[in-house]
Amino acid sequence: MTKILNATVTAALLSTGITAAAWAQSPKMKTDIPEAITTPDRVETRIGTLEFFDGIPTKETSSRVYDYLDFSRAMETFLHGIPAASVEGLRSALLRSALSVRIRSCTLTS
Repeated sequence: MTKILNATVTAALLSTGITAAAWAQSPKMKTDIPEAITTPDRVETRIGTLEFFDGIPTKETSSRVYDYLDFSRAMETFLHGIPAASVEGLRSALLRSALSVRIRSCTLTS
């Protein structure tokens, strides 16, 4: 039993040492990241300057972008509601004119 335990501990220590040595070596193929696909630290936009740290937006940038998204979605909702409001205006005007015609025809015939 002791021989099996010693063999297991020895195998574990050897594999740990081999793994640590493999991690310590630098990779043989190291490719530089092209500048075209990296995120810049600052981006000028129409909503202001957006700042990033290691590709992650700062809290101010995140807040500014979410505010812009809220505004743009509110505008989109408003603009999509215009046709429905127009149809409702036409419908109510048609009902009013139909009622006035009906009332006039009833007063003329009576």
